[in-house]
Amino acid sequence: MSVDRVVKSRRRGEVLRLAILEAAWAELQEHAWSGFHMDRVAERAGTGKAALYRRWPNRAALVRDASLWMAAASAETWESTGDLRGDLVRFLDNSARFIDGPFGESVRGLMAEPSGEGSGLRTGEPSAIVTTIVEDARSSGALGMREPERAVLNLGTFLVTAEYVSTGHAPDLEAISEIVDRIWLPALLAACGDH
Repeated sequence: MSVDRVVKSRRRGEVLRLAILEAAWAELQEHAWSGFHMDRVAERAGTGKAALYRRWPNRAALVRDASLWMAAASAETWESTGDLRGDLVRFLDNSARFIDGPFGESVRGLMAEPSGEGSGLRTGEPSAIVTTIVEDARSSGALGMREPERAVLNLGTFLVTAEYVSTGHAPDLEAISEIVDRIWLPALLAACGDH
């Protein structure tokens, strides 16, 4: 006599990691930072909380990785125009719209957390979009050939984030243009050398 059993397949590795990141982003969009709960993320992803905590020590680290994952997904659809200034402005405008959403609220919430969870949002690798913009500009001769420091590549994003954290509002297009024209583009020109 045979007994038919339904065996639930276990997801592991990258498949599970992506399911968790997608669930975390959905949780962040629906409940924002103040209502973000790891148990609901686990439920959405169809896994246990232990699977989350094996990969991320706290919700700050998970939110950061989910946001970076979402930003990387948007980078895949980026098309450079070949106009260095225009691409930098467009990138920062997109970043400002992104930070005006669930990610921005999480940044402000983390800064207010007494637990030190905010350390999970330290500046890391530059955006793939910024790297592409700068590489294209170096190839076309719009920038010199020296490789700019990571801090210079991150400068525009940092300034947009700082504006949001300090005021609660992302900068508008006029402020973004000023950031690019007066600070970020001159810093990139200096960092890349003569062209």
